[in-house]
Amino acid sequence: MENKEVAEVETQVMAALKIEATGIEPIPAYARTQSNIIENFTFWASCNTVIPTFALGTLAINVFYMGFWDAVATIFFFNLMSSLCVALFSSMGPKLGLRQMILTRYSFGWYGSILISLINIVISVGWSTVNVVVGGQVLNGINGGALPVWAGVVIIAVLTTFLAVWGYHYIHKYDKFAFLPIAISFIICFGVSVGQWDTSAPALSTPVASILSFGGAIFGFGAGWTTMAADYSVFQPADSTTWKVFVYTFLGNIIPLTLTEVMGVGVASAAKMHKPQWEAENGGAILSKVLLDTCGQGFGSFLLVLLSLSIIAAVFKSSTCCLDFLGSYSLHCIGDSVD
Repeated sequence: MENKEVAEVETQVMAALKIEATGIEPIPAYARTQSNIIENFTFWASCNTVIPTFALGTLAINVFYMGFWDAVATIFFFNLMSSLCVALFSSMGPKLGLRQMILTRYSFGWYGSILISLINIVISVGWSTVNVVVGGQVLNGINGGALPVWAGVVIIAVLTTFLAVWGYHYIHKYDKFAFLPIAISFIICFGVSVGQWDTSAPALSTPVASILSFGGAIFGFGAGWTTMAADYSVFQPADSTTWKVFVYTFLGNIIPLTLTEVMGVGVASAAKMHKPQWEAENGGAILSKVLLDTCGQGFGSFLLVLLSLSIIAAVFKSSTCCLDFLGSYSLHCIGDSVD
C-alpha cells in the first residue's frame, strides 16, 4: 500500500476506535461531542483522589509539625484558591477549542509560549515521576515487600502510557468509572483510622512560617493542573454552559483534594501519637501499613492494589499533555502555524 492509503486506513481505524489523533490544532465544532458536562467532575475527582494527595496531607504532621485543626484550615483555604484557578481555565476549553498551552500565546506571544511549554514539560514529567514512585511504594507494601519498588513503578508507568496513547475519550471513560472504587477505598481507610486521629492540638498553635510553607505546597499541588485544565474540556460543545463547566470542575478539585489531604493529616497524627506501627518514611508506606494492619493481609492488599491503580488517573493526563506540548514545540521549530 502507498503511504497515502496507509494514512487513510490509520485515520479510519483511529476514528472508529475514538483514539485521539489531534494535536495542538483547534478542535472543530463537529468533533466536540462530549455533551455530558458532569464528566468535568468525575475526571477531576479521579485525578485528585489519589495516593499523592494523601501523602501531601501527611507532610503537615511529619514535616511542618502542625496541629490538626491548623492543618485542616490551611488545606481548605489554599485548595479553595487553587480550585478556582483550575475551574477558570477549564471553562475556556469549550469556548475556544484550544489546548491550554496554545492559549498562552495570547499572553506570552509566539516564542514566549515555547518557553512556557518547555517548562511545563519538565513539570509534567516531574509530577509523573513523583506519582509513579508513590504508587510503587504502595505496591511494595503488599506481601511484605515481595514486589520491589522499581517493579511497581514500571507496572504503573506502563499502564499510564497505554492510556495516554489512546487519548482524551478513553481518559474520560476511565475516570468516570475509576472514581467510585477509589473513593470507597479511601472511605474504608477513613473508617478504620478516624478513631485514632489526634485532634488535641489547640487551633492557632502553629507558627506562621509552617502554615505558609504547607499552604504553598497545597496550592502548588492543586494549581498545577491549570497548565492543562482546558485540555480536558476541549471536546465539549462550544455552547456548553460556562458556569456549569466551572462549578463541576471546581467541585471536582476542592472536594477530593480537601478530604484526601485531611485524611493524610489525620492518619499521620494517629501514627505519631497512638499507632507507632503505622509510622513510615513516606505517605504511600503509611497508607500501606494502615490498611494491612486494620483490614488484614488479604482485603488490605486488595484495597492497596485499587489505590495504586488510582495513580493512573493523575499520571496519564500529565503524560498526554507532555506529548501535546512536545508536538507544539516541534511545530514551532518547522514554522507550522495554528491560527
